[in-house]
Amino acid sequence: MDSQVLNRLTGNSNYNLDNEKDLRSKRPSSYTATISGFRNVYNILPGTVLFLGFYKGLGTVYVAVSKHEMIRYMNLKTIEVWKGQELAESDLVGITYTTPLQFE
Repeated sequence: MDSQVLNRLTGNSNYNLDNEKDLRSKRPSSYTATISGFRNVYNILPGTVLFLGFYKGLGTVYVAVSKHEMIRYMNLKTIEVWKGQELAESDLVGITYTTPLQFE
């Protein structure tokens, strides 16, 4: 994953891409990035919030960035957006727990 994307997502350069080796492999076990070491989660591309919800205390937000693509932010402690909201790049999406953010 590109460091500019990670810097935009976390708002700083202090983070750990926990499964980088797997993501860079020829046959990754998952395409979900697991990122830790930060709290605030920022939107990386302009889009519209399609879904938000909580399951077992962990929040998830889906942002449509085109008619055929979406971004998913998972493992959020708080969600700072609402369904239908238009987001700009760098808008605060939510805050993570001490558990890593999962990002697709």
